[in-house]
Parts: sequence; structure tokens; C-alpha cells
Amino acid sequence: MAEERILIIEDAPAMRAVLIDTLAGAGYAVTGAADGAEGVRLALSEAPDLVILDVMLPIVDGYDVCRTIRDHGLSMPVLMISAMSQETDIVAGLRLGADGYLTKPFGARQLLARVESLLRRRRMNTGSALQRGRDRSRRSGSGAAGERA
Repeated sequence: MAEERILIIEDAPAMRAVLIDTLAGAGYAVTGAADGAEGVRLALSEAPDLVILDVMLPIVDGYDVCRTIRDHGLSMPVLMISAMSQETDIVAGLRLGADGYLTKPFGARQLLARVESLLRRRRMNTGSALQRGRDRSRRSGSGAAGERA
């Protein structure tokens, strides 16, 4: 299996470095962005397997980054991270299309478990979509598998 790619959009250099080191150490290919505008550009051009997104970002905030990713039809999981822990903040992120929300501070094991969970679901959904396409082909009679005697 190819190395899964994660984009981290986090403006705090120390936090971004810890996230990159933790995820790279777990075997992921990791790219970092320091602000929302750079994050949007990388998400749209690179289409990573997962985006980890801080909410409080310069230039374009995390909510707008998430909205832009979804408006462009990208379906990769988005995990928001933030020190903003009010229910309204969490719900706003989830309603904009985030797939999860971790409040800072959080531990490396919690982060890795959440990342593994989101990527596992993505792999399952991708596999299900491929299977649905094969099933449709069979039902429509295309290809040898769909031919009738």
C-alpha cells in the first residue's frame, strides 16, 4: 500500500513540527502549511488523504479552509484541532464538513488513534465505492462478468 499523505495546516511552528514528527514517525508522508491560504492551495493541488486543520489561522481561518475544501468537492477527511473547546466551536466545524475535532492539548496516542480511524474509514469508503462501481457494471451487463448465457 502506498504511503498515506497528510496535510497539516497549523500556524504555530512548534506545534506544526511536533505534529509532523509524530505523524512522519508513524509512517505517514506529511506536508505542513503555516497559514490558511497556503493550506487551501496545498489541499487543492495535492489532494492529500487527510487534512489536519487548526481553526485559528492567519489569512484564512480554519472554518473557511474547511468550507473551501468541501466547496471544491474534495472528500478527504478533515480533522480540526483547536484550543477553542466550546460546543458551538466544535459543532460549527463539524457542520462545515470536518470529520472530527480534537481540542488542544491532546496526546500523541489520541491524535494517532483519530488519524488511523479517519484513514481506515476513508479506505473502507473508497473500497465500497469501487465495489459499487463493479456491481453496477455487472448489473448493466458490461464486460464478461455481466454476460448472460
